[in-house]
Amino acid sequence: MLIVHGALDTNVPVEQAKLLHAAVPHSELVIYAGEGHSLRKREHRLDLLNRARAFFADL
Repeated sequence: MLIVHGALDTNVPVEQAKLLHAAVPHSELVIYAGEGHSLRKREHRLDLLNRARAFFADL
């Protein structure tokens, strides 16, 4: 499971992502600094795209 989260998300606290990551074996957690509920920075969106591609390529 790939879990992505913005560090400044006010809709879903980042602690919930951390709890999910701790509960799901073999999960990957990525927290984007300076981001809220959606990713706005280009470099973060590109990183997420590349991580998602790699994740699905491994299935």
